[in-house]
Amino acid sequence: MVDTTINMVVKRLASIIEKRVRDEVNLVLNCAKEAESLASKLKMIQRLLDDAERKGVTDPQVKAWLRKIEDAAYEMDDALDEWEMKIHELEMEGSEDVSDFWEKN
Repeated sequence: MVDTTINMVVKRLASIIEKRVRDEVNLVLNCAKEAESLASKLKMIQRLLDDAERKGVTDPQVKAWLRKIEDAAYEMDDALDEWEMKIHELEMEGSEDVSDFWEKN
């Protein structure tokens, strides 16, 4: 009787954990396209900032605008870092869905 109860609890717990992991993997994989778009925009912003630095922009309004763009770029970079860390965590857990994702891209 105790073995049956323990077995039922373990199965239920395993089911809950499996669903949770599957949901997290799907969330990360669905964000892949958005992350790629974000990375592309981040590269464009970096080129813009590099160009502005080379040209030695002196207008205070333009400098303020460029600072705001730079701040946004740092936020985008942080978001990408978080996404990559989540992918890495899932890879370390051995998720086949994540491995399939990297093989396709």
